[in-house]
Amino acid sequence: MARIRWRHLDPWSDVLWDTGRLQREMNRLFENVWPGQRRGEVEFPALNVWSKGDDLIVSAELPGMKAEEIELTVTQTTLTIKGERTAADEKEENSYHRRERKFGPFVRSIELPEKVDADKASASHEQGVLTVTLPKAPEAKPKQISVNG
Repeated sequence: MARIRWRHLDPWSDVLWDTGRLQREMNRLFENVWPGQRRGEVEFPALNVWSKGDDLIVSAELPGMKAEEIELTVTQTTLTIKGERTAADEKEENSYHRRERKFGPFVRSIELPEKVDADKASASHEQGVLTVTLPKAPEAKPKQISVNG
């Protein structure tokens, strides 16, 4: 009669013997689901992108920031928003119970859905909302073709 070791019959034995394996597998699983960020975390600044006629509009939430603290870079296919948020209420005597607002430098680059004319881009900043207007490049605009019959 063959002698069978109980450890080989236990499906958890490989995971328990290699203590880091379970952690590595869980990290790999969540990286594939939410690449580059933690579950439930929203990238800063939160933004919306939509088309309006011949323009792409990007609206980004930048509460507490001034227009001169924001740096924009536009190419035909990418928009980059860069800046640094400072904590106005940062004092050593403060004892926080909850701190969800993030401070420090940030960079957010997004790939635009269509090519734009970067030379004609414009931006405005009102009440903590940055609005960037990006005219679509001529080659990105639909062209009407007449049909000969």
